[in-house]
Amino acid sequence: SRNGHSQKTMHTSYGDMEIDIPGDRKCEFEPQIVKKYQNTVTQDMEEKIISMYAKGMTTNDIESHMRELYDIEISDSTISRITDKLFPIVKEWQERPLEEIYAVVFMNAIHSHVRNEGRIVSGKYPKIAKSWKDNWANLSTYFKYPKAVRRLIYTTNAIEGFKRQLRKVTKSKTVFHSDEILLKMLYLAMMDITKKWTGHRQDWGQIHSQLVIFSEERLSGL
Repeated sequence: SRNGHSQKTMHTSYGDMEIDIPGDRKCEFEPQIVKKYQNTVTQDMEEKIISMYAKGMTTNDIESHMRELYDIEISDSTISRITDKLFPIVKEWQERPLEEIYAVVFMNAIHSHVRNEGRIVSGKYPKIAKSWKDNWANLSTYFKYPKAVRRLIYTTNAIEGFKRQLRKVTKSKTVFHSDEILLKMLYLAMMDITKKWTGHRQDWGQIHSQLVIFSEERLSGL
C-alpha cells in the first residue's frame, strides 16, 4: 500500500526540477520511469515530452500527463526549456537547400493569433484581389496545360488535409505569446505529420511526359 512520497531533484539539460517519488510500507516499490538513485532526465523522457508537444498538448497538459501517469512533477518552464532546444533545428530546416526543380509549387497560408507588444493584431490584406486581377495573364497560364497536369495543380486535397492537421494541433492555444513559440509547435507538428506520408501518384509517368513537352530544357535531364 502507498506510504507517502519522497522528494528528488532531477537534473536535465534544460534545468532542474523537483519530483515526488511514491513509496510503499514495505519499501518494495521500484519506479519504472525514474529509477532509484537516478537524478537526471533521460533523453527518452525528453523525447516523450517533445512528442506530446508535437501532438498539440499544452505545457499544462503535459505537466498533468506526467504527474498522472508517472507521478512526476515537472514545471511549465522546464517543459519550455526542453522544447526550446528545437530552435537551432528549426533554423537549420528553414535554411536547408531546396530541390533544383519542383513540378508544381503551391502557395497557401493559415493564420494564427500571436501577441505583439501586448496586443493581438489581425493576420488583413486588401490588395490581394487587386493583385490577382492585375496579374491574371500570368495566373491564367494554368489553362494551357493538358488535363492530367491541371488535375495535379488544382487538386489541393493533400494541402487542405495538411492544414487541417496543423489546425488540430494549434487549436489548443487561442493566442501564442511569440512567433518563436508558434514556429516551434508548427515545426514539430509538421515533422509528425509528414513522416506518415507514403503515397504517390499513379499517373506520374503521364504527367512527367507532358511536363517535359512544356519545359523540355529544364526537365530533359531528370
